[in-house]
Amino acid sequence: MSPTVNPETPVPGGRHRLERAGIGVVDITETCQATAVWEKLEALFASAIEELLWNDFLVLEYDGAPSDSDTPAAWVRTGPGGAECAVSSAHQLPPEAWPHRTEFFDNAGWNRPLATDQPWTSGPHDPTEASHRILAALRHGRSCDDPYAFHWGTGSFPVPEGRTGTLTVIDPEQDLADTDM
Repeated sequence: MSPTVNPETPVPGGRHRLERAGIGVVDITETCQATAVWEKLEALFASAIEELLWNDFLVLEYDGAPSDSDTPAAWVRTGPGGAECAVSSAHQLPPEAWPHRTEFFDNAGWNRPLATDQPWTSGPHDPTEASHRILAALRHGRSCDDPYAFHWGTGSFPVPEGRTGTLTVIDPEQDLADTDM
């Protein structure tokens, strides 16, 4: 499955906004367990994560359910320490709606959700490890077993209003209470 690009939607840094593929989505009736397919998908996501700027994010969603149903999702946010990963928890998407294997997340070293509305988290990791962890979590922890049913997109968090996004140098003699930080 290849995401489509909407050239009319501006995004920071000249990157493309990725949208759902629509017509042409591969539909297979049997579960695909081919290792080569999963490895190719993992390499694709690792490359996408590697291209992210600091504080940008990648969202990965699974389309293996009826269109009126929520499905698992994962997020990767980049920063100076590496890529931070998150996967929807059982409280965000209940096991009755979609399978959830808590033991997978515990055994794989994911951090448990801090609250009922929070995801499982892991990181920071290098892009290859982050890609491996989110795909393994979705595949084995959330039963997303069709590698052709994923779609994804990238984005940037906006700069807060009133900030230019540039570095502000503060005089070491100046009291921090006198600044707008």
